Amino acid sequence: MSSYENYIKDFPNRISILYDNYLKPAKHDKLEVTFLLSLAASGIAVPLDRLRSDNKYPDPFEDRNTFTNAAKKFDELYTKSFRESELWDSAFEEWRYGIRYSVDNHPDLWPELSSAKQIDTSTKVESVITHLRISLAHGLICVLGEPEIEKILLLKGNKKEGKFLVLTPQSLGIFLKNWIRWLQTLNVWNERNSPSASQ
Repeated sequence: MSSYENYIKDFPNRISILYDNYLKPAKHDKLEVTFLLSLAASGIAVPLDRLRSDNKYPDPFEDRNTFTNAAKKFDELYTKSFRESELWDSAFEEWRYGIRYSVDNHPDLWPELSSAKQIDTSTKVESVITHLRISLAHGLICVLGEPEIEKILLLKGNKKEGKFLVLTPQSLGIFLKNWIRWLQTLNVWNERNSPSASQ
């Protein structure tokens, strides 16, 4: 029987090791974007869905109840302004978001791209991280640039109203690293093994 159970902290740690060890070879083989999207899809979704309270599909393992201190810290992060949170980096100044009311042609042709806005202080961590999670989990991903991929467009919504977020591969990697670094501050192993946890 397996004793591996910490998908809030240890799983992201393993994602971080993969990132550090294999990003350079992925770049060499021109697989950087695929590599980053693969890591981000699970590295964001798995700990997020084990910690969040607003989940459409509740965690049957009830990690929020097991790791109450981690859940409290997560709730505090979730409601912060993204720009003022521990996840923020100056690289995200180049991120742009907007709304597209018809997604029937390629994003290169969307006029909304030229009027997309910067993330401002009113944008919460919850908004950013759930957008990333939904887009990655449902494969609502487009790439821009030719022959090299310059930007990634992540869509959330439907054909009538799609909210999009445009970012560079490098900045997606920075976000993933910042997210994992923050998760590493959650003292879930000690919380699991504390005297109160066994009562």
